[in-house]
Amino acid sequence: SDETTHCRFSKALVKAGAYDALLAEVCRQIEHHGLQVKEAAAAIIDATLIESAAHPRTHEQVPAEDRAEDETPDEPACVVFCADHDARWIKTGRKSMSGHKGLARCDEQGFMDKIHTTPANLGESPQFETMIKRTKAQRVLADKAYASTANRDTLKAKHRDGILHKVVRARPLRQLENGIKKLISKHRFRSEQCFGTLQRLFGLYRAQYFGVAKIHAQMVMAALSQTLLKAVHKITFNR
Repeated sequence: SDETTHCRFSKALVKAGAYDALLAEVCRQIEHHGLQVKEAAAAIIDATLIESAAHPRTHEQVPAEDRAEDETPDEPACVVFCADHDARWIKTGRKSMSGHKGLARCDEQGFMDKIHTTPANLGESPQFETMIKRTKAQRVLADKAYASTANRDTLKAKHRDGILHKVVRARPLRQLENGIKKLISKHRFRSEQCFGTLQRLFGLYRAQYFGVAKIHAQMVMAALSQTLLKAVHKITFNR
């Protein structure tokens, strides 16, 4: 049947690790047709939580809290007993959930060109170098979750630093840092718009499969759909 053929083809792509290359090729073709800026002024990095498709029966450790933007260390892995062995517990506000974390990179127009998926309990800061790999943007914008000396050093000589500064106890943000924060915030809303579209139109609020690799494929396909939809709207608007 068509459903079985589609399922087998999807599994083959996951096994071959071809989804990232597929996203890169779509972005290349969109650039070729002049719909996406080849060297964008900014690359915006952000993350969202994806609830697991499985309902864990129990867990042995207290769920890791979803860190505030000024807290970056990884939480210890929780022991989870469920069908999705890669899912991890995390606490957001008063609610605990088991799932994964999806990181995305987009430009100022909202075109997504990089996706990375991890268990929910892993911090965002250690993934920063992966998220800026091969970007041609002049500046990298990210929230305080990515603020670290190592990440700022990684940007030197390659991109302009657009990571928000942390508020350190007994040392409020300086006037220059506040000005940078306001400037960056004017552009970072694009990533929130992208995640809203992925969740509202393409069901990314919940995983459809088990395992990081398959959920990564789901997120890439959602990003591809969002990118193609934006390209269609841009063509229609230009006409």
